[in-house]
Amino acid sequence: MNITRRSVLRVRGSYVVYLPKGCVDSYAPREVEMFWEDGFIGVKPSTRGVVEVGPAAVYIISAFTAGADEAYVKAPLEEVQKALKVVYAEVAEAEGGYVVRFVDKYTEKGPVVELMYHSLVYALSLASRGAATIKTLQAIDDEVDRMRLVVNRLCAKYPTPTCPFYVQLARYYERALDHVIELYSEKPAPQLWRLLLNTTKELGAAVEAGDPEALVQFLSTAGGRRFQVTQLTKGELQTLHADRVIDYLANAAEVYLDLKIYKAVKKSPSGGQDEGTRRSARAEDSENDAALGAAIT
Repeated sequence: MNITRRSVLRVRGSYVVYLPKGCVDSYAPREVEMFWEDGFIGVKPSTRGVVEVGPAAVYIISAFTAGADEAYVKAPLEEVQKALKVVYAEVAEAEGGYVVRFVDKYTEKGPVVELMYHSLVYALSLASRGAATIKTLQAIDDEVDRMRLVVNRLCAKYPTPTCPFYVQLARYYERALDHVIELYSEKPAPQLWRLLLNTTKELGAAVEAGDPEALVQFLSTAGGRRFQVTQLTKGELQTLHADRVIDYLANAAEVYLDLKIYKAVKKSPSGGQDEGTRRSARAEDSENDAALGAAIT
C-alpha cells in the first residue's frame, strides 16, 4: 500500500484534490468512485470486476465475498445453483460455462449487522417459547451466513476505517447462531434459552444507549452469566455451546465499544498539529523545496 498527502484546493467554490499521477496512469477509465464515512473519503477507479474461477460453488462464493461484479465459471449447473443459495446473483450461459453476475442488495454495513443481531434474537425467542424447529433455525442461520458474506463484500468493494469492526461483529453473530443450533440439538431447559435471550437483548440495549459505559457495564456481568450457565445446563455439550454464545456476545460488546471510541476520536488537520507547528512545517518544506530546486538548477 502506498500513502501520500495532498493539499485540498478551493476552486470557484468547489474543492479539488490532485490524485497521484503514477496511480491514475494505471487506470484504464478516467472516472472514479468516491465513498465517505465519518470524515473518511475513499477514491477508487470506476471499473467492473470480472474473474474466472474454478469449477466449484466455493469459488463462486469467494468471488462474491471478494467484491467481484461477475464470475465466469466452467462448472456443472448444480454447482452454480448451490452457490446461488448462498449469494445474491443472476446467472447466464456463456461459452462452455456460466457467467454469474452478483447483485448488491445492501449498501451499508451497519444495517446488515443489525439484521444479523435481530435474527439471533428471533432464533432465541423461538427457542425460549418452545416454538423453534431445526428447519426454522437452519433457515435463519442460512440468511445470517449470507449477511456475513455481504458485510465482507461491502468492505472489499468500499474499504473504510470501520470495516474491521463490522467484519468482526458479523463473524461473532454468525458463530453465536451456529452454537444456538448446536445447543438446540441438546434439548436444554427453557430457563437457559431465556438467559441467552435476555443477555442478547441486554447487549442490544447497551448498544442503543449510545453510552460506552453501558457496554462496559454489560461486559462486567459476563462472569456472572457464565456461572448462571453452569447452573442451568446438563452435560458438557450444553455448557460448551451456551458458554460460546455468551462469549461471542461479550466479544461483540467489546467491538461495539471499540467502534464507539473510534467514532469519538476527534480528528484535527495534519495529525493534530497546532497552527504554529503547521506554519513551521510549511516553512521548513518551503526551504527544502528551494534547496532542492537550487540543486537541480
